[in-house]
Amino acid sequence: MLGNDARAYAPTPSHHDAPGKSAPTTARQKKPLIAVVDDDATIRRSLDRLLRAHGCDAITFGSGCEFLESVAAAPVALHCVVLDMQMPGLDGLEVQRRLRLLRCELPVIFLSARYNSRAREAALRGGALAYFTKPLLHDTAVFIHLIAGVAGDMGR
Repeated sequence: MLGNDARAYAPTPSHHDAPGKSAPTTARQKKPLIAVVDDDATIRRSLDRLLRAHGCDAITFGSGCEFLESVAAAPVALHCVVLDMQMPGLDGLEVQRRLRLLRCELPVIFLSARYNSRAREAALRGGALAYFTKPLLHDTAVFIHLIAGVAGDMGR
């Protein structure tokens, strides 16, 4: 887990983000920074709005590869990553596995369009905090509470 003055592995904004939108580069940010990795632009925008409405900053990525390249390239203090389970190229489980290989202890929350008990168990065994199905609808409060808890644990 990261301390208040620690730097996290983290991403630089993707070309999927709005022009001029950049992530803070220090661990002493005013708002928690959450990475959203999903191949669906609508989901990325929705989660970005949801997180911002609840006092977080968000940085979005359209693929697991794009996210991992950013994690390896530039330190930005992230509090958490929200990962889609099924994406072209690297799926969420593979992204989670590669984060661990990078010794990145970034908390992971999974989202999936379809419930899959095997994938859920694998994600949780791999250290994920939670596994939600899309759309969040009835789980939005739980999702936000989990994000707030992670942000609080990170010295918010």
